[in-house]
Amino acid sequence: MTGINGSAPKINLGLSTGVIALLVFGIIVGGLFIQETKKQSEENGAYVLKVDKKVNEFIKNWESRIKVSNQVNNASQARDYQILQTQLSNEKNILGNLTAHRHVANYTRDITFKILNQSLEQEKQLIDLQNKTDTLTGSTYAKLADMRVKSIIGNISKEHEQIEQQHNQIIKYLGNLTNVR
Repeated sequence: MTGINGSAPKINLGLSTGVIALLVFGIIVGGLFIQETKKQSEENGAYVLKVDKKVNEFIKNWESRIKVSNQVNNASQARDYQILQTQLSNEKNILGNLTAHRHVANYTRDITFKILNQSLEQEKQLIDLQNKTDTLTGSTYAKLADMRVKSIIGNISKEHEQIEQQHNQIIKYLGNLTNVR
């Protein structure tokens, strides 16, 4: 009797049994391989979740640090800006005060020099008049002495009025300076 492919039935039976055994072995090995792959996949999934959790925790902590750092930096910048604004305001006030003081000092100096020059001129005139009167005697001297006394009193009154006017001008000038600022 001939079997499949023209060979003996015992050979066919042996080949069929071998093929079946190989198939069973392949199924068992394939099942184990699938089982191992599934197990490894689950372990990998758990590991990925664990790593993902750690990464998310790291990111959350990092964002918290950045938030705190930004708050500190923003507060520092605001404080620095406030300090800078205060310094600028102080410098502006100082420069304004210095300018006002310079104007007052210059104005006062000019008035003082003017009064001093007037006083020196009057003193010079009085000395000249005194030198002239020293050589005179009698009624001419009395007339000149009266003129001299009246001149001195008149000059003192004029100087007093001038000083009072200049004093009022200084007060008015200072009032204008404070109104400007």
